[in-house]
Amino acid sequence: MTVSLDDLRRVAEVEFAGLVTDAQPLGEKLRLFVSDGSYIDLWLSRKLSERFGFHWERRHLDDTFYR
Repeated sequence: MTVSLDDLRRVAEVEFAGLVTDAQPLGEKLRLFVSDGSYIDLWLSRKLSERFGFHWERRHLDDTFYR
C-alpha cells in the first residue's frame, strides 16, 4: 500500500486534532503546524516507497530541531 501526503494530512487532522492546528502542502512536502507554534515538514520519496524524511522546527521555542 502506498501512502500519500494527503493520507498523512488526513491522519494528522483527525488523529492529532488537539495537537495539529493546520496542514499545508508545500510542493513535495507537507507542513504540519503544531499548537506550540512549531512545525513539522514531512517528505515521502517518489522513487522508493519505504523512504521518508521529516524536520521538526522548534528553534523559536528552545533552539532545537529534529530530523
